[in-house]
Amino acid sequence: MVAGGTNSMAVTSLVMSILWLGWLGSILGLIFGLKAMDEIDSSNGLQTGKALAIAGTIISAISLIPPVIFIILLFN
Repeated sequence: MVAGGTNSMAVTSLVMSILWLGWLGSILGLIFGLKAMDEIDSSNGLQTGKALAIAGTIISAISLIPPVIFIILLFN
């Protein structure tokens, strides 16, 4: 990652959460968002994009709720 710019994992998290691509996109968006927030926090202010990472993480988490509820109801 090049220091001094927007964290690319944050952008990827938001894109994956918007595209959704089934469960895979949501899971990857969640993972990338959490990883991006960790990288941004440890960069001492050199990287930006925390809002993108938070948005991607939240959208991914919300989009995983309906399939999880469906699976729970299916196997209950």
